[in-house]
Amino acid sequence: MRLNAYLARQLGVSRRNADDMIQKGYIEVDGEIASFTDIADENSKIRVYKNGVWETLANSQQKHAAILFYKPIFTVVTKKDPQKRKTVYDILPKKYHHMGYAGRLDYMSEGLMVFSNNGELIHKLTHPSMGKIKIYLVSLKYPLKKDQIREIENGLTIPGEETYEPVAISKTDLGEYIEEKLPGYPARQYDFLRFHKDHYVYAFHLQEGKKNEIRKICKFYGQDVLRLVRVEMGNYKLSLDLYKRKVIDL
Repeated sequence: MRLNAYLARQLGVSRRNADDMIQKGYIEVDGEIASFTDIADENSKIRVYKNGVWETLANSQQKHAAILFYKPIFTVVTKKDPQKRKTVYDILPKKYHHMGYAGRLDYMSEGLMVFSNNGELIHKLTHPSMGKIKIYLVSLKYPLKKDQIREIENGLTIPGEETYEPVAISKTDLGEYIEEKLPGYPARQYDFLRFHKDHYVYAFHLQEGKKNEIRKICKFYGQDVLRLVRVEMGNYKLSLDLYKRKVIDL
């Protein structure tokens, strides 16, 4: 199999992205820097240069494994941070350090993450073509107005920033009561998150989230996100058990 096709399958990236990694010298096959003409199979030893370190790529003969992880705030989703901040890999037991992750969360965000050595699983959870919905509980000091919600749900363009695809928003019964009549989101199972009783908590449903999208949208309407927790990714959901244990094997 051509190397870019093999990398696309194993890493959950496009062939164009795989070609870019090869061109930059970020791929090594059997001890040598890869070229576009290389081929690969389950017997090839492939290493990927990522975040300042070389990682050995799991091949199809290795047993696929995955875990659910609860990311806390004040951590970055990377293996090596130039600013020397705590990373998720500093928290994860070493036996999981070979795994990649599906979907970043920023430094001040928390919640559900999926780690796996299965590139196809990561691809299914993250690529927009797969249509996997991610749900975030967002805590605000003031309620969103009906016209603001309508704009967000129709797709929002922020001058000087970006254009965002439509985002569904529903109210929750966490925090303070929200007067606007929005579709309700059954969030009582997330009482253990203990949102502040005087805050307004909304569920944002995203299919393709851009960097800091929710925070930028709320900032556009004059609000700072007080807390942001991812509670669902496709079929995976945050549970009290995961919240307490931080890591659960799938």
